[in-house]
Amino acid sequence: MISITPRAYPDMTTPITYRDVVVKLITRWNVREQAWYLSIADGQGVQLISGFKMTQTVNVTARNTLAYFELFDVYVVNDKPNQERPTFDDMGLNLRLAFVDKEETVAIQAEFPNSIIYK
Repeated sequence: MISITPRAYPDMTTPITYRDVVVKLITRWNVREQAWYLSIADGQGVQLISGFKMTQTVNVTARNTLAYFELFDVYVVNDKPNQERPTFDDMGLNLRLAFVDKEETVAIQAEFPNSIIYK
């Protein structure tokens, strides 16, 4: 598992390398919606998933059938269990991203037992 703690910048790109596959996790704050959005691009910047709102009901990678997502999942972990959606200030403090391979998918739930895990 790769735990990513993006800072609360309105727009940030975090490159991740996993088994020689490079992806970019892009977090953006939408002022009008007052919500964080996540996009995932390949190593060259081609969008694979674009504009998923980080809320409890978002399933970031499971609905996508691209070959990239046969290797890994991306989770949004929020340490505020009663929070419906993360605020701007939560990013990097109570909110982080977890990049996990398929074998680690069950383990992430055990590692963060008191957190809401958005997937």
